[in-house]
Amino acid sequence: MKNKSPLSAATQKELVRLVLEAYDRDPLSFSNLLPGVGNILQVVFEKKVLSAQAFGMTGKEGLEQMRSLDELIDKSNQAQLTADEAKSALEKCAILIDSDCLPLRVDHDSIRRLLAVALGYSPKSVDQKTDVPFSTEKPAREVFVIRGVKLILSWDYKLVSISISPADIKERNSLLSFIGIIRT
Repeated sequence: MKNKSPLSAATQKELVRLVLEAYDRDPLSFSNLLPGVGNILQVVFEKKVLSAQAFGMTGKEGLEQMRSLDELIDKSNQAQLTADEAKSALEKCAILIDSDCLPLRVDHDSIRRLLAVALGYSPKSVDQKTDVPFSTEKPAREVFVIRGVKLILSWDYKLVSISISPADIKERNSLLSFIGIIRT
């Protein structure tokens, strides 16, 4: 069956590229202009539209958490991060996610690298739903850091365990592979 679209395949690819670039540049404005498309892209790329003020933290506390997290992410990019530092970075991610102020520069790949160091293996390698304990503290909160991976934390945001759902990870990868086909 032939494609009946009035746009050529090259034009369709260019249109998708422009939409993705516009969303990536300013997700909040894009979502205000095209809420339906913005919501879909937000789910697919798991990028939060950030509020200006963090809830539960002062601006100074939020900036300190971000600065400290940036340092740990830089170390992970250079493969110099210890497992304890990766756990600390994940705790900082959870605090910033709960405060709705995780910087967009802390992307899926950064969090995936932190998880791999903290766990000692990639979450993608897990075949069945798994909970990996780190502490005997009482769980008080749960924070999803990436699709299919949830941090279980104590009341003071100390990592108790990491819960991995391979089905959710595979679903995300399938969606991104579809988007990747369109992007190329």
